[in-house]
Amino acid sequence: ATFQTTVIGTFGYMAPEQYRGQASPLSDQYALGAVLVFLASGLNPSDLPYKRMKVSYEDVVTLSPILAPVVDRMLEPADEDRYPSARACLTALQAAPAGPQAQASDSAWALADREQPRGTAVTVAVEDGKLVVNIPAPGISGDVVALGGFATVWTSFVGFWTLSTITMGAPLFFTAFSAPFWVAGAGLWKQVGSMGKQGLSKMSLRMGRNTFSIEAVRGEKIVGEQNGVTTFITDVAVVEQPIPEEIVVQARNSNKGLTIQSPLAVRIRQGNTDLWFGAGLSRPELEWIAAEVRKYLRTNTRARPGRKVAAVVQQFLEEEAARPFLPGL
Repeated sequence: ATFQTTVIGTFGYMAPEQYRGQASPLSDQYALGAVLVFLASGLNPSDLPYKRMKVSYEDVVTLSPILAPVVDRMLEPADEDRYPSARACLTALQAAPAGPQAQASDSAWALADREQPRGTAVTVAVEDGKLVVNIPAPGISGDVVALGGFATVWTSFVGFWTLSTITMGAPLFFTAFSAPFWVAGAGLWKQVGSMGKQGLSKMSLRMGRNTFSIEAVRGEKIVGEQNGVTTFITDVAVVEQPIPEEIVVQARNSNKGLTIQSPLAVRIRQGNTDLWFGAGLSRPELEWIAAEVRKYLRTNTRARPGRKVAAVVQQFLEEEAARPFLPGL
């Protein structure tokens, strides 16, 4: 006789026994551990390396001392090596020692506040329990005008060269010689357009107790949006925002003596992901925004790396322990 089995699930989140059609409550335990690894690292567990048939996340992200030993056991390939029940897993989580890293996180947001810089157009307020930071559109800056002028001179010269070779009947080689310079000119104008759009876009950060978003708005249209989980934020700091390598190379090829300076911005780090806000503002303004975000996290969400995640896991495990397992669902 021939038997066929249909397995439904997502690779990376399914426990090994599910591939054999032998799911149990311990399979849910494995899936929860995989979800936690995804939330902390931003990577699908199936994309991470495996050691001895077990997903290995340690080189990608560091979990708190509260969660790490619990998650490690939840992700054991053999179900008999996991916690015998959701209740046992919950008990282990509640009994996990905080350790020095978790104790240090108590003061993670207890950094010095900053006063609002004089003359700033940035507004910060708490509305309906949410932190709202608005940065008005800065307008077209002198840098954009200067780069636009350079792009104009560049393309005008290339156009003059190309037209001259055509009208003088020069060999096709001389006309084709200008092609790379046209490409460079197009790149310059693309950069001018991008910088100009940024100058006409206002930015906003909206942070609630659970989630937050960063939006770029031009007119009434949202032209860019990033979303994150407030309770997974592990760091808020003012640092240099990396510039994409292709932009650096393109700018240096256009102007050999050009020095590329990375702009300062507020970096909001959650797990293995960085979100950026406020590039182009002065350092005092950025330090003030970062301090206001940290104050909100400290006084409103009580977010502490590791502990909030542990609380979410604890709630799930309590619900899991309370419901019966129904095979086939």
